[in-house]
Amino acid sequence: MLVGSAGQPGGLTDAWSDLDVLIVIEDGALKRYYPSIEWLRPMGTVWALEQPLSGVATRVRFADFRRLDLVFRRRSELSDVAAWGASLLWSGHRAIFSRSMDLDAALAQTFARPAPPSYDAASFYQLVNAFWFAAGVAVYKVVRGDLLIALHLALELEQQCLVLCMLLRDREEGIDPPSRWGGGAAYIERLQGVHHEHTAGILMMIEACAILYDALAAQYGDSYAEHRDPLLRNIAAARVTLSG
Repeated sequence: MLVGSAGQPGGLTDAWSDLDVLIVIEDGALKRYYPSIEWLRPMGTVWALEQPLSGVATRVRFADFRRLDLVFRRRSELSDVAAWGASLLWSGHRAIFSRSMDLDAALAQTFARPAPPSYDAASFYQLVNAFWFAAGVAVYKVVRGDLLIALHLALELEQQCLVLCMLLRDREEGIDPPSRWGGGAAYIERLQGVHHEHTAGILMMIEACAILYDALAAQYGDSYAEHRDPLLRNIAAARVTLSG
């Protein structure tokens, strides 16, 4: 079942769109499709993948930069579809292939839009306290000349600023800002004192990191093969898109 933006009625996609797919499968057949990825290889060369620890899902990027986000559910989980269906199906969905009328009926119902994620007071305190503790350690590391750890911590601090920006963005705009176009530009502007560039500069940083990572990984592992070319090609394509 196609879900996400492409699953919406009249959903728009372009060359940069990924496809979100819900796969409901017989319980005993799950291991053929997760965590295995062999069944995906006829679709193209798998360049990178992620299988989050929370949930049964595979996010795969092919060498031509097509991306599939696959979420698996066992047939036995249909009895609890109200609990997990909202996060996947509230914004629209359409069946790609099905051989089960009861499956079609269970997934065809209307699902309520979930509330944006939020932190309770105790969790927020832990988040904030962790930031300030890390900031203090970063200053100490600079003073002691441990610039590697200092930079590592500084980048984590920027990431935590972005976490707060995302939480604020989601609270203001809901959990469905246009994924096709992003959102939260006003918060990026507020980070200008941290990062002076947020389009071309970020692409340059990603590009430089990719080249460096290839070199470091090759130095560490004898069997490592360079992995950056698909990424660099798409950075070049992104520059063309942005310049237009």
